[in-house]
Amino acid sequence: MTMPEMYAQDGGSSHPCVVATPAQKAKTLKLIAENDEARRGMEELKKKVDPYADKAEDYLSSRLYMNWATRARKVYVRGAWFSHVGTETSPVPTVMFSGARSGVTDYVRPSIEERLPYADETKGVCMRNRNLSGQPLEWVRPEKAGTQIESGNVDVMRLARDAAYLWWLTGEEKYGRMAAQVLDTYLQGIYYRDVPYDLNRGH
Repeated sequence: MTMPEMYAQDGGSSHPCVVATPAQKAKTLKLIAENDEARRGMEELKKKVDPYADKAEDYLSSRLYMNWATRARKVYVRGAWFSHVGTETSPVPTVMFSGARSGVTDYVRPSIEERLPYADETKGVCMRNRNLSGQPLEWVRPEKAGTQIESGNVDVMRLARDAAYLWWLTGEEKYGRMAAQVLDTYLQGIYYRDVPYDLNRGH
C-alpha cells in the first residue's frame, strides 16, 4: 500500500485528490507514529527519495528530458513520429517531445542515476539498446525511442511529487527544494514550448 492510498480521505472521488488536508497533518503524523504500516510506508518513501534529495539541488531536475541545448520552442512531427525541432528559441530549456505515440521500441530509458545531467539533445537521446548484450547506452533519434522520453520524465516527476509530500509532512527543506526545482524547470519548459505541428497535416 502506498502513502497516498493509506491517507486518501474520500477514495479519490473528488478532485483535486489530496493525501491529507492541512488540518489533518497532525492526525497523519500521529498515525505514522502509532501505526506500524504507516511508519513503514513513510520509511520506504524516504528511502526512495533521500538518495536524490541528499545530492545537489538540481541533481534530479537536470535528469529531465529537456531541450537543454537548443531551448527549442517549436516541435514538428510526421504523423505519429517526432521529426525535428525549430530554430526559434525560448528563454528557458523546453520539455522534449515524445519520440512516438507507440511504446514499441528497441530501446529502454536508463535509470535516473545513469542519465547525463543537462544532456545535449542535439545528439539525440541516450537510451539502452535492449537487443544487444548488456543493453549498452546509445545516442538515438527520438522517434526510435517510442514513449521512453515521456516515461523518463514521469519517473522524475513522481520522485518530485513524493519529495513535495515529505517536505509538507516533515518540513525538511531538502525535499522542498528538490521538488520545487523539478516542478519549476518542467512547468516553465512546457509553458514556452508550442504544441507540435504535424508536417503530414494530420489532426
